[in-house]
Amino acid sequence: MNRNRNLYFLYLITIMISFCIGCYLVRPDKETIIYFPLHPKAHFLNAKTQLSAEPLNNSPFYNINWSVTSLLDRKAYLRQDAGLLFEDGKLKSIIGPAEWKQTADTINETRTFTDKSSHLFQAIAFHYGEIHEKQKITSVQQMSHDSLYVIQTANNSLYSFRQAQDSVQVQWERELNQKSQRYLHLLWKKGMEQWSLKADSYTSIPLTDLYQYNSEPLPGFTRTQSDQIIGRLWEGLYKQYITGIKKEDGTVISPINSAVPLVLINPTLRELLVLIPTEQYGDFLLKQRIP
Repeated sequence: MNRNRNLYFLYLITIMISFCIGCYLVRPDKETIIYFPLHPKAHFLNAKTQLSAEPLNNSPFYNINWSVTSLLDRKAYLRQDAGLLFEDGKLKSIIGPAEWKQTADTINETRTFTDKSSHLFQAIAFHYGEIHEKQKITSVQQMSHDSLYVIQTANNSLYSFRQAQDSVQVQWERELNQKSQRYLHLLWKKGMEQWSLKADSYTSIPLTDLYQYNSEPLPGFTRTQSDQIIGRLWEGLYKQYITGIKKEDGTVISPINSAVPLVLINPTLRELLVLIPTEQYGDFLLKQRIP
């Protein structure tokens, strides 16, 4: 009787262990952006980031609508669009980590936020595809960007613009730019002092301006080198910023409310740095060697 009971428990334990091992073996790896050599022909038919504002019934609040969309010219093994939205220089929201698609060509993601007062909104996205063909893995990438000045007047009327069209808008544009730049320059300066970085040793590019290098090379590099640098930069940002900032003690914190990262490039030293200022946790520095 006891022998049969022991055999039963041994059989049950064996099944449970086998089940757990099986679950572990079939558990898929967590998807992440990985830079592979660019596909020679694959390209995005459309890649767009768009912001718009709409009033809410004469209230002091309004909605900000943010969309990130892209269409690849073929279905990719993995598709991802990683988007970052900043308000007056602070990270407000992220699109990306939960939106991976397999065997897909299209991504269409939207977010809506309620806000108030006048602000400068800036959004940048990295559109990515991982392509598997004949046991060869390549990738395709492109950046997109949008910015929007949203003005709320004293009587709660609302209007927005991308480029100033009259003297009133010019004044608002100047005021909101200065507000954001004062905030960012102070944090960037403090962070560079903390890490003993000399500003004149690097070409400095705010992450929100990186889209300008979609079609022109980074200073000191060829177009081919720039594509590789940008791809690996976004790979690092996705792993160490977008999905959470890893502190020295191993804990992971949300990047929300951190300041616009500053990309620092030194072609001579073959070095790329990303300075990430946060008001609560100090300044983080990502390092990347350039081949």
